[in-house]
Amino acid sequence: MNAKNLKIESEIGTLKKVLVHRPGKELERIVPDSLKELLFEDIPWLARMQEEHDAFAAILRKRGAEVLYVEDLLKDILKNTSVRESIIAEVIDKNPSSGNYIDGFLNEYLMSLDSNDLGDALIAGVLQKELGHMERHLVLTDYLKGPEPYAFYLNPLPNL
Repeated sequence: MNAKNLKIESEIGTLKKVLVHRPGKELERIVPDSLKELLFEDIPWLARMQEEHDAFAAILRKRGAEVLYVEDLLKDILKNTSVRESIIAEVIDKNPSSGNYIDGFLNEYLMSLDSNDLGDALIAGVLQKELGHMERHLVLTDYLKGPEPYAFYLNPLPNL
């Protein structure tokens, strides 16, 4: 198509597809100490948020839009080994809790998960206590980040 023939009459048209995220476990992991950091003013009411989200998604479907869920698409692409390895490497590289020791066992833990559990972990975060079963030596970070019940090695994404 020639660029001269391209004409846009309006930027508003019929919504055909929409990408959404249903609020979940990541919101259950918000604690008063993390409100400011996670850009929340108060602990959200998860059940109510899910109810409102489901009603909104139903309206979109009723109006003919295809509703796609981020978590479903993420879990689907995580079935591909090379994509999975790439995403885990990128997440660990950008992780604020990153460090050579943490990176190694967090990578091992994430790689051990199936695509569904990995998708959940990438969205809901990974608590220090969830890696308690792994054979490892404690380091300074373990003591600095614990023993509080909400010490994260990978932060949740409540604003997704």
